[in-house]
Amino acid sequence: MLALIELCKQLPDHPDWMKWYSAILFAAKYYKDIMKYSAPYGMLPEGLYAADEIDDQETFLRMHMIVRAGGSYEEQLAATLKGYIEQLKCGVKIGPKHYMRRFPVWYSFRGNTAVQLSEGKAVSVSSIFLNDYELYNIAQEQFQFVIGKNPFGQSTMYGEGYDYCQMYAVLPGEMVGELGVGMESNDERDAPFWPQLNNCTYKEVWVAAPAKWLWMMADEYLPARVNAFFTSKQNGDVTFKNLVTGAEYRYPLEGGLLACEVPAGRYEMRCGEEFREITLVAGGKYNVKTPLADYAISKEERNGKVSIMVTGTGCIDAELEIRTRNLKVNETKRLSPINVTFECEVINPKEAWAAAVIPNGDMGEILSVIG
Repeated sequence: MLALIELCKQLPDHPDWMKWYSAILFAAKYYKDIMKYSAPYGMLPEGLYAADEIDDQETFLRMHMIVRAGGSYEEQLAATLKGYIEQLKCGVKIGPKHYMRRFPVWYSFRGNTAVQLSEGKAVSVSSIFLNDYELYNIAQEQFQFVIGKNPFGQSTMYGEGYDYCQMYAVLPGEMVGELGVGMESNDERDAPFWPQLNNCTYKEVWVAAPAKWLWMMADEYLPARVNAFFTSKQNGDVTFKNLVTGAEYRYPLEGGLLACEVPAGRYEMRCGEEFREITLVAGGKYNVKTPLADYAISKEERNGKVSIMVTGTGCIDAELEIRTRNLKVNETKRLSPINVTFECEVINPKEAWAAAVIPNGDMGEILSVIG
């Protein structure tokens, strides 16, 4: 995910830009969809497995140690492969041979925190790049799960939260902020297991989990930074009203310049008679164009045809460029002050499609839709 985002940032006019961007959109939808499998606790599930993955034994044996006790190597291998299928069957069957596992398929070494926070990093960096408030909240839930919003009501970070326990810290001793390998599952089951016994691997202190925690914090801990310049208004205030809580934040202009930090949320931004809706996520940097204007995107699908509608709020004309994947569109650029509809045709109905609309060449205001 980090590589795809960096490609999109550095090469915005590359012929493959839409392939990279749509992959990020599809992954974002995937993360949103799978959250229901761990509700109400908010832990990102491990993901999808196919029953026939073990047919590729060369790859399988590179990923898993054969450590079944007793018997010859062949007998241990057979038991390991059997264990793979048994663990899948404890997950959620979502297709003829596909299963959703909340916890990884694993054998001797168990503990989920580094896996969970690796996914969390993909979500947190995507929330900033896509300016997606739902992804931002999913990333926040990974922190919450680790420090107590889990089935045991117990923080798994030593020294943070409540009811945290002793960790298996053999050499350095206990350290505030340390994380063990993490919550495991019992035998083949796909449910959290956190015994009070202090033992490896699940309570053993490694560097991977706290390193990924800090890596996520680099995205999620900072406020949103907003900059704008109002040429027609040298003084006065700019207000941000949270559309969910009603909380209002007011910042003064200095010679028409706005430079402020705002908590994450969905807002109405207003300066005098100018206004727009704006979504802000932690760690995001927003260079807002003035006069204030915003755009919304929607879709209609029917018989292999897709209508993509863009509506605008504000007082300026907008040149809208559309980029697509698996869609044929006759006109890629349109100029309109209020409403535009792009008529598209799905190229391959068996594959997903995606569209990105860029107003006035501003890559920070991309509108996207998938189907």
